[in-house]
Amino acid sequence: MKSRKISYRQVDIFIKYDKTDIVEKDELRKGVEYGFIDHNVVASDHYSPKLVTNNYSRGEKVIQIIKSELSQLKKDDEFMFSVAFITEGGIQGILMDLEELQKRGVKGKIVASQYQNFTRPKALKKLLSFDNIEVRIVTEEYKMHTKCYIFKKGTNYDLIIGSSNLTAGALTENEEWNLKFSSTEHGGIVLETIKEFNSMFEKAVQVDESWIIQYSEIYDRYEEFRSELEKRRYDLLDDVLYKERINPNQMQVSALESTENIRSKGSDRALLISATGTGKTYLAAFDVKKFNPKRLLFLVHREIILKKAMESFERVVGKDKKIGLLSGNSKDYEADYLFSTVQTMSQDYVLSKFSRDHFDYIVMDEAHHMGAKTYRKIIDYFNPKFNLGMTATPERTDGFDIFKLYDYKIAFEIRLKDAMQHKMVCPFHYYGINDIFVNEKSLEKDENFNRLVSDERIKHIIDKINFYGHSGDRARGIVFCEKTSGKRNEAKELSEKFNQRGYKTTFLTAESSQQEREDAIQRLESKEREDRLDYIFVIDIFNEGVDIPSVNQIIMLRPTESPIIFIQQLGRGLRHSEGKEYLVVIDFIGNYDNNYLIPIALSGDTSYKKDNVRRFTAESNGLIPGESTVSFDEITKQRVFSSIDSSNFSDTRIIRDAYFLLKMKLGRIPNLIDFRKFGSIDALKFVEKFSSYHNFLIKYEKEYTIKLSKEESELVEHFSKIICPGKREHELIIFENIIECKDGIISLLEEKIPNLEEQLKKNILAVLNGNFYNEKYDILCESGSDYAASEKIKVILKNLQIKNMLTDILNLGRENFEEYYRERYMGGSLTLYQKYTYEDVCRLLNWDKSVNAINIGGYKYDQITNTFPVFINYVKGEDVAESQRYEDHFVNPSVLIAAPKSTEKNRNAKNLQRIENSKTNGTRIPLFVRKNKDDKEKKEFYYLGDLMFNKFIESESMMIEYSLLTPVVSEIYDYLTHNIDIGE
Repeated sequence: MKSRKISYRQVDIFIKYDKTDIVEKDELRKGVEYGFIDHNVVASDHYSPKLVTNNYSRGEKVIQIIKSELSQLKKDDEFMFSVAFITEGGIQGILMDLEELQKRGVKGKIVASQYQNFTRPKALKKLLSFDNIEVRIVTEEYKMHTKCYIFKKGTNYDLIIGSSNLTAGALTENEEWNLKFSSTEHGGIVLETIKEFNSMFEKAVQVDESWIIQYSEIYDRYEEFRSELEKRRYDLLDDVLYKERINPNQMQVSALESTENIRSKGSDRALLISATGTGKTYLAAFDVKKFNPKRLLFLVHREIILKKAMESFERVVGKDKKIGLLSGNSKDYEADYLFSTVQTMSQDYVLSKFSRDHFDYIVMDEAHHMGAKTYRKIIDYFNPKFNLGMTATPERTDGFDIFKLYDYKIAFEIRLKDAMQHKMVCPFHYYGINDIFVNEKSLEKDENFNRLVSDERIKHIIDKINFYGHSGDRARGIVFCEKTSGKRNEAKELSEKFNQRGYKTTFLTAESSQQEREDAIQRLESKEREDRLDYIFVIDIFNEGVDIPSVNQIIMLRPTESPIIFIQQLGRGLRHSEGKEYLVVIDFIGNYDNNYLIPIALSGDTSYKKDNVRRFTAESNGLIPGESTVSFDEITKQRVFSSIDSSNFSDTRIIRDAYFLLKMKLGRIPNLIDFRKFGSIDALKFVEKFSSYHNFLIKYEKEYTIKLSKEESELVEHFSKIICPGKREHELIIFENIIECKDGIISLLEEKIPNLEEQLKKNILAVLNGNFYNEKYDILCESGSDYAASEKIKVILKNLQIKNMLTDILNLGRENFEEYYRERYMGGSLTLYQKYTYEDVCRLLNWDKSVNAINIGGYKYDQITNTFPVFINYVKGEDVAESQRYEDHFVNPSVLIAAPKSTEKNRNAKNLQRIENSKTNGTRIPLFVRKNKDDKEKKEFYYLGDLMFNKFIESESMMIEYSLLTPVVSEIYDYLTHNIDIGE
């Protein structure tokens, strides 16, 4: 994918309208009125006082707001933090933002407290590395306990005051209450707050290297004391007894109950889907203890994790059973509970030592490999009373159906987001950063090997891993490298070059022996060995089947080609370990086509809805559970956005893969509604790509046997287009009545559709009958105050298969309506911030006919409904002629400057007169905006509410200034207006 610039130009004369003092104060007054006088006042989201809390279910986190505020600061702006406590975890979440502020020359002051000696020396040292930040400490004689974040933006201020310290928990998941508000520099509260801050800052001690050294000694003594108190507290709670009697956690209890329920119904097998680091082995041990088999076989595909699995079982089942190992030089054939590698057990002479019913219970770890001959050989040979498969990634695209092998009996699913929310895995701080430009050229897929291992790139990597750091005393990292063609080995050469620079590293590939792998892991984890390692560089291994709990850095030097592999590699560092509070993930992102896979992997959202992926990229920290954070630098973020825009998420391959994965999971052909229920791909993609789900199944599903006539198929397509998106309830209600009607009369259900206006009724009839689209389906006709079904429809609905098909369509439409379109703006048919096509807009504004984009050309008036929708492509495509590159732009969330059509530059033009007189004539002007005209999928626009005409701006070219009835929320506003040059 070629780099390109993403930016927009402004005519100089309009720059003066950008955040003028008058507009700012007016918006601020509305915000104050909304926050403290009347919540019904329409005010800008940015200027309205708000309670800032941590609430994952609502997508809210304190850190999200702080990062947003920091990102808005420009040169000559300033930030001031006054917090009692600072920890490394708190700093990690805003580290990239602080780095960016340093580049911009934005200065900051941070004052913390020595109270209780809780602030971490390591965190202070990291802050001290920024030459634009002055750090001070209020010594212990003053019991300072403030929590205030101040952001100076020109002559205005944003403040967050409340309960949140600069710690990971306070910024992400603790129950915190903070008030965010805005003020001019003359506001009384701001003046008092700044005065108090300056007073505190003046009496605080300047933090430097010397002070940190002295404080570290004090901190270490206090930390030792705190650790001893914590140990005593656990002793009082009989923690020693607890450790010897390991108990299942909340999610494991649910999984055990589910597994027992499966057995109680006569099943002899089940599949456990559990993210890396969530205790799959312990869960299996708990179930084995409950089942109490006489003989157990536990199978893994790597010897390296056998001994740890044995230790886990011993802690749970005790020493009543003889536990043995079957691998390499260990041949404990007589053990009650036998732990073996697949490679050893699959050998003929080994299998022959056991009868087919020798084992009562078999556990298969990493069960997604069951398609391999060695695995199947074992499973086909033995006949246990119960068979438990365990995997973190059951989804396969190689055609192997692991779900079928386990009779579609899923014991439980613990995905990564669940594990994060329940603290089953270590929190992580992910940094997506721009891979280096070598000779002013960005790294791209299949890059020249010499550039991958160039000294310039090595320096860039080392600088970043040092800057973003790690938890604990030293780095213990895994570096995932790209597989290169030919004899050159990137992992080998990078390892050698790191060693030349004083690091202790080694490299491993698929060809490395088991002994080499085990030795490298021991060296990485070791505290005593002189030959201990800082990093292991790997190619094509360590994605799974290896357990290294102490790993505190994951470095990704390869493009993301699969969300599954990304999560597997991330999982190598997600296990809890003593002295490890968090994992640092540094992803070096080049100019790759598949960059959109990164937010898909991190979010776990496989719906392939572009808006979801964009939202996570922009607002990830409010959408990710627990203390984990996600940060993209500016260039990388725009690359991800560009990748989202330029990629086709409705590609047939993506849709087919998602379909067959869900079919494997269910063991049957899914219904449309199943794709929502089980978190798979957005079912609308079947309609958008193939016109109907039926058409997709006819083409790709051999087991699908339903045949429709051409007329029936076209009718299903028609209903799929109208009903599946669920964008208006009226059609859903009438469609439901069409399906259920027995006498042919379809009631308008006045209690469900009150005050049905004549034009709306006319529009609905035209839409369902197809006249709206210049088509004819002869479905309904008016019958007094009701509708009557046509004879054709009555006959078609006698076919039970078609009726079930239409019911499935209706169910999907209902679900979409309830989730996305239930809340309608100002009592109309449109929902604020949802997306609509040109055709949707014409329909939902009750026009008689759909009008294509060419005839709309930016805006169009409909005389019958007196509506005048405005459509804006905020970022113009490269193919737009210079004469048509209108300089449409937001002045702020409440004011829009837009250009008229190139043929209507005179204010006396008919359409401009309609706009100018819209308030007098009651003309409605809905605004629809999309960011990028070059998006490869269907042309959809965000509905941003309605406009009011302000004035014409006449200079070199005519422009129109509008006010929005509802100011654009910051999430959408920032996405639309934030553009950056990402290089050629």
